[in-house]
Amino acid sequence: FVSSVNACSVINKSGIDAIVTLNTGNYFRREPQILATKQTTDVSAHKLIPVTIVIAVAVLLFDLLLPLGIAGGVPYVTLVIAGWWYPDRKAIFLLAAVSSVLTIIGYYFSPEGGVWWIVLINRFYALFAIWSTATILWLARRDRARLLQNEEALLVSKEKAEAANITKTEFLSTISHE
Repeated sequence: FVSSVNACSVINKSGIDAIVTLNTGNYFRREPQILATKQTTDVSAHKLIPVTIVIAVAVLLFDLLLPLGIAGGVPYVTLVIAGWWYPDRKAIFLLAAVSSVLTIIGYYFSPEGGVWWIVLINRFYALFAIWSTATILWLARRDRARLLQNEEALLVSKEKAEAANITKTEFLSTISHE
């Protein structure tokens, strides 16, 4: 497809964009750029912040309306899950810290109810759920980033091998005609 075209952009099924340029029979490739690396993180932070604030306020109000003794701190996990879509994976731990603070605020300002030690255990479970979720999400984002880096390196290696094969084929056809 490149034989009669000076340059063309190619996007393969993995989302790699490469420009192949034909210049006196030699193929040159621009370094590929992963187009699909941020499938789950392509939403900008300024669009997520209002949604995150709405989630935090809604869960806090829900927590403040429930009497102590009900596991009202557990819904803060949704705030942590929202961190998955932030571009920086550190946002997951920031949202976990905010959720923890709101869980403690909910403990002090919720209406009385329940046995004190059950209330404390419920809040501890909520904090445990928040930080467990944050850790799992952070590890999943880290592993996904590594996987995408490995995929990119593999595709670059494949492209280099294909270019070397084309060069070898051209060289052998030139040699056989001489």
